[in-house]
Amino acid sequence: MEFLFISAVLLNVVNFHLLKKTVIPPYIILFFYLTAIPLYPLLRHRFSRFIEGKFELMMYFIVILGSYITFSLLSLNMLFSSRHVHVKVYSVNRVNKRMMGGSGAPQSDHIGLLDFENGVIRKVSFTHSLKRKSLRRDSLRVHLSEGLLKFPVIHRYELHKKTPEAGSIRSFN
Repeated sequence: MEFLFISAVLLNVVNFHLLKKTVIPPYIILFFYLTAIPLYPLLRHRFSRFIEGKFELMMYFIVILGSYITFSLLSLNMLFSSRHVHVKVYSVNRVNKRMMGGSGAPQSDHIGLLDFENGVIRKVSFTHSLKRKSLRRDSLRVHLSEGLLKFPVIHRYELHKKTPEAGSIRSFN
């Protein structure tokens, strides 16, 4: 049972990276985890010899099955996404300075918050090469394709120039 729990924790790290590439509302992820609750009464006698407490067993079910369900559905959504990519322009809510290291560390990157449909918010990192004054960071072009489960998959971000003197658009991931 510990092996399943450790693998679920590692899958949560992979799920985090899959979530950064998928525009999915947070309540859908919560639903994936809560689907383990109806399975608990059916399977608790089978696993009760490994864990004695009922509450601990239920938490194991929620974490393990939720992680596996989330991973399988998000990876299917990404693997079988459409090859047709469309571009949408989204405005950047705010740009914050990322705090990293101490006083001897190099200057930090900037993070922008992007608002997608359905209240989904994603963080986008701006590197030092994109901090020029001529480039405006008030909007980004996002390359999206439709996933298998109809959740958009993010392929890449580009700066969206609003003024002709801003120079070329630079892409970053």
